[in-house]
Amino acid sequence: MSGSRRPKQPAHSAIDSLDAWQHANLAFDAGEIAPGGAAVTRPLVLKAFADSSTGSLVPALTSSDWGPTARSTPNPLYICGVAMVRVELVDASTGKSFATAHLPVEQLPESFAASTTLHLGDADWHVEAAEPVTRAEYTATGALRLTLRKLVQVDPKTILFSLPTLENVLPPTRPGSAPVRLHQDDWRQIELVTADQLPAVMAELAAIRDVIASRKGAGFTRIHVRDKIVEPLQGVRVEVAGARRPLGIGDELVDGGFAIDDGAIYGREHLGTIVALCLRIPSDHLDGVARAHGLLVVDWCRATVNRFGNHA
Repeated sequence: MSGSRRPKQPAHSAIDSLDAWQHANLAFDAGEIAPGGAAVTRPLVLKAFADSSTGSLVPALTSSDWGPTARSTPNPLYICGVAMVRVELVDASTGKSFATAHLPVEQLPESFAASTTLHLGDADWHVEAAEPVTRAEYTATGALRLTLRKLVQVDPKTILFSLPTLENVLPPTRPGSAPVRLHQDDWRQIELVTADQLPAVMAELAAIRDVIASRKGAGFTRIHVRDKIVEPLQGVRVEVAGARRPLGIGDELVDGGFAIDDGAIYGREHLGTIVALCLRIPSDHLDGVARAHGLLVVDWCRATVNRFGNHA
């Protein structure tokens, strides 16, 4: 830029005491693995150094306009016996380098394999990629390139839910594939329930209708998690016709899960007894079973209950 000058290179050789180190507003939340195998996150404060010839504080993080010396460190730089590594920061959204720094090796994570967040000024940045990944590697080369994506803070009050209600407990699962898969949010959203549980059903529906009444635009400002109907078919043995296929939720296989008509009807059995029988979308496919056993057909998201064709 016309009329501007590049910042003066810090006089590294003039720093002869560790007392010159000062804290800068830069830190990592570095993911690490504890001895027991649990993932932990520790705050990691990086520092700035002072040019003792001028007495001015030189931040460890400076503009990429530092010049060719900052861009070409072939191996670790030592200041007062402290190994330094040149760190280049790249904005993932633009692919462009926006800053470089010479930072103490010991102040950087052992590895960037775990999720790592960089606090830069007043903003948080997620480390999407590190080249190289481990401290041993970037110590040997004297250079580290971090690709960062700025984290956007979202006000929780602005978040809308796409559904008014969810079942509190998901079915037991195990690793495995299934020809019919269900999203976990869809589990037991339309189901058969024994008539003696009608009071509990009505209590859940009252809470759901309250959520629906507060709908805002395309979503809901809150969600009701159901927990009153633990065993929807308790005390009743039902049968349903049709070829059964294994049922999956997400990437897991539901223990005892089954799907009929490509998932139009689905459920779960335990010890030879059907303990949940559900519909994927509203239909009359289970009306015959409901009539035969005096069951309720409850559509939780629509907040309706049907028994023998009469709505409550």
